[in-house]
Amino acid sequence: MYKFEDIELFVSELYPNAKNIALLGKGGHSHAYSFDEEGQKLVIRFSRHSEDFEKDLFANRFDSVAIPVPKLIKIGDAFGGYFAISEQRDGLMLDDLDTDQIRRTLPSIFKLLDGLREADISDTVGFGAFDVNGVGGNATWSEHLLDSLEDNPTKRTHGWYKILQESKYGTKLFDDGLAVFKNLTGSLPNVRHLIHYDLLNRNVLVNDDEITAVFDWGCGRYGDFLFELACFTFWSPIIDGYRDFDWKTLARNHFESNGMQISNFEIRLMTYELFIGLEHLGYNAFIGGWENYEKTQDLVTKILENIRTYHNSITIQ
Repeated sequence: MYKFEDIELFVSELYPNAKNIALLGKGGHSHAYSFDEEGQKLVIRFSRHSEDFEKDLFANRFDSVAIPVPKLIKIGDAFGGYFAISEQRDGLMLDDLDTDQIRRTLPSIFKLLDGLREADISDTVGFGAFDVNGVGGNATWSEHLLDSLEDNPTKRTHGWYKILQESKYGTKLFDDGLAVFKNLTGSLPNVRHLIHYDLLNRNVLVNDDEITAVFDWGCGRYGDFLFELACFTFWSPIIDGYRDFDWKTLARNHFESNGMQISNFEIRLMTYELFIGLEHLGYNAFIGGWENYEKTQDLVTKILENIRTYHNSITIQ
């Protein structure tokens, strides 16, 4: 999508003294490059979508010890799309930590989850994905979750259901899972907390066992704080290092040590795991990521089995 020589020229026009320009990584919607400018370490990202960068700008307000958000300095037009420049922080990607590193980083991970739960969002409204002004797009949390599983023409991934329907996998697993999910949403609490929803996708840095940066807030939303934990419990079985931890028990112990009693903990967590799985079945179908689709398919099947065991009043065809 971007030629390195074009990136070098673009950066040098913005910062004539820029040095050490290097590719940092490629995400689903953006490419990131690091560079030095007169002793300051910066990151420039390029994307077709400006709203993700504008949401990062909104998220600057949450920067704290618990939620270290690198300052976004500038947003502008580039290559028929957009660019954003932010401070660079040092560290390893949270996803890349080995078992021992994760064990040492656990206190900082739970500090981040606590920070997200406790973030002050009292001057915002709505549920679900928030816009560039921090306004949630839905009236209730359950409404957001159900809307998110619709193949809506306004979404970037529109068309995924037809792709899945015409694939060798078909839509039976998704359709059956959605029916179960709809039966579960009535018991979900209508609470508002800050959710990042993309922590395990190369968007968190760790240095010396402490989280040093949380960036890319394009998936940010408001809803039940247990949703963020569900991202760990859902994905950990297929991430090296993470599968060695019982995230559910770790979280229970953490909450209890802080005097928190979480109502309907098990079924809320399984409901959010099911949502994450169903949404990613659609996403992987859209991008043609069939290897990841198969991994997600296995996780969804297991979650449905867990729900059947826990809540036998729900019929799974």
